[in-house]
Amino acid sequence: MSIAPESNLTGILSRRPFHAYQRIISALEEKGVPFSLASGECAGKSIADEGRLWLVTRGVITVVRQSDESWLGTASAPFIMGMSGLFSQQKGSYTLVAQNSCQGISVERDLFFQCIDQNNLWQEVAHIQDWLLELLLFRDRWVSSGDAYLMVRRQLLNLMKLPYDIRITTPVESYIRKHTCLSRSSVFRILSQLRKGKFILIKKGKLLNVARLPERY
Repeated sequence: MSIAPESNLTGILSRRPFHAYQRIISALEEKGVPFSLASGECAGKSIADEGRLWLVTRGVITVVRQSDESWLGTASAPFIMGMSGLFSQQKGSYTLVAQNSCQGISVERDLFFQCIDQNNLWQEVAHIQDWLLELLLFRDRWVSSGDAYLMVRRQLLNLMKLPYDIRITTPVESYIRKHTCLSRSSVFRILSQLRKGKFILIKKGKLLNVARLPERY
C-alpha cells in the first residue's frame, strides 16, 4: 500500500530538530544584528550575496529566488536561513519575505563558524543540515514530478498549515503559482474541479477549508 504524500511530509516535519535550532540561536543571539520585518516586508539585499546567516526567532518567513521570484519554501521560527549552503561556494540570489511580523538576528558567516567552534555545536549543525536535505529532496521529487494536480494538492495542504491570519489574507491561486511552475489556467482548472467536488472551500480567493483530498484526480 502506498503512503500518501502528506504522510511523508508530516513525518519529515515532525522530525524537525527544534532543540538543535534553539541551541544555535541561544549561542548567537547576543552576537548578531537584530532585525524586524513587518508582514509583507522584504529583507532587502540578496541574503546569499551578503554572506550572512539569518536566524528567525519569531514569525513565518518565505524564501524567494530573485531571478524568477519563485517561492522556494515557507518556514516558521525557529529557522536559520543559510544553513543548507553553509559550505558551498556557489552563490544564489535569494531574499526573505515576512508572512507576518518577524524578528531575529543576522550573523556574518565567519562569526557563525567561530561561535559554533567555541560552543561545540557542530553536531547540531549536522542534525539541521541532515533534516534540510531530507526536506529539500522531498520538495524536489514533487516539483519535478510533472503532475500538476499533485503539485496543487501539496500546496493546498501547505497553505492550510500556515497560521490563520496569514492564510486568510493569502490569495490561494497566487500562493500556488508562486510555489510551482504551473500556469494560471492550470491552477484555476484544478481548483475549479476541487471546488465542484467539495474538496476545498474558497471564498473571495482565500482558502477556508480543505477536506480529504484525493491522491489522484
